[in-house]
Amino acid sequence: RTVPAPLPGQSADEYGAELRVAAPRPFMTAAELDLFFVLTDRLDLLYRLRQAGFQRVGHWQAVAGKGAGARHLEDSDERALVDARCRLAEAFFARWAIGRGRPLHMRDLDRAQLCTDAFRDRLERSLEKHGNRAERLIEDLDAKVIRGFRKAAELKAFCHQEGFLDQTRSVLDPAELRWQLGQVLDTDRRVGLVDEARIEELVRRLCPALAP
Repeated sequence: RTVPAPLPGQSADEYGAELRVAAPRPFMTAAELDLFFVLTDRLDLLYRLRQAGFQRVGHWQAVAGKGAGARHLEDSDERALVDARCRLAEAFFARWAIGRGRPLHMRDLDRAQLCTDAFRDRLERSLEKHGNRAERLIEDLDAKVIRGFRKAAELKAFCHQEGFLDQTRSVLDPAELRWQLGQVLDTDRRVGLVDEARIEELVRRLCPALAP
């Protein structure tokens, strides 16, 4: 469909609604994030990227990584800006994952032979309810919400070994997340490609949406 241009005075939220930007979801990757979330201050640039067929962070990175970004954005400063904002997204998701572990699915339990037919429906409902978070499933097992399951200890050990649980580190709160992003992106901050406002806005927009 035709990409609408941002109107004078139009807010980022209004333009995002017009573009039908896909909402962030729990356990998505930086590559899947819509470029809208890192370019809310540059709707003109977002519009041109959309016209060129770029919607997600990963698509731009794949093309730019091959040195082909100039075919779509002639201005080297604009390319540098988009690259930096994609680094911001990657840094955010890397730190958001701290203390959370990766999502657990029924296929993982099947692979480890931890699920019998008698418990499949109840385990699956628990995972769906809790956004595929292994720690929440284990909480249900410990609280006897799922009664009679005899492989809880095996399941917990499997989740630790395979990275579905990350309880050795604490989840970062928004303030700590902002601070760490500022540190890791210090070079981009110094040259004006990323600033405190951009970090603050990304954290504000993504944290509530990503929480299962």
